[in-house]
Amino acid sequence: MIAHGIVALVFACIGAAAGFLHLTLLSWNIRALFGQARGVLATAAPLLRGAITIAAFSAAAGQGAVPLVAALTGFLIARTVVLRRPEAVPR
Repeated sequence: MIAHGIVALVFACIGAAAGFLHLTLLSWNIRALFGQARGVLATAAPLLRGAITIAAFSAAAGQGAVPLVAALTGFLIARTVVLRRPEAVPR
């Protein structure tokens, strides 16, 4: 039973890290697009963002339902934290 809790905690941390990276890259990409940035980085950011998120959730899904739900919970917690930062919403 303790092992399941540890696995859930590990995947919650993985989900939180993936969420933080996903949303940080999304914020950077939006600023780059509105700043008329072109090039490889503006194109690569969405691909990297998707790859990180897919990898994290695929790894969690491969371990079962509990790690998948834990990863989603961590992702949503990271989303809440990132969106509450003052610089997250441009004025």
